[in-house]
Amino acid sequence: FPSHDTHADFSKTKVKERIFTVGINEGDLMAINPLYSAQGVSFDLCYQKEKISLSLPFYGEHQLINLLLALAVGIELSLPLKTLVGSLSLINLSKGRFFIHKKN
Repeated sequence: FPSHDTHADFSKTKVKERIFTVGINEGDLMAINPLYSAQGVSFDLCYQKEKISLSLPFYGEHQLINLLLALAVGIELSLPLKTLVGSLSLINLSKGRFFIHKKN
């Protein structure tokens, strides 16, 4: 669950399994202090005692949360965080979506 999701707290009271949360500056898996620029977003990815600095061509908090959710699935499948992060270079963004266009 995204840690800011209003249903996360309710679900924690109803689900017996562990709930994995992700978020900006909060959660089990966190993007710490994201900085957005024309090149994308830079942040520290933190999980347990691991901290990895990343810069990715994503524009918007929603894309960062989606990335965290995808990484959380990999973690739950017992994939090492460094392996998951290494695969991020393979991401190809769709042309024309979420790109910054300069005006003349």
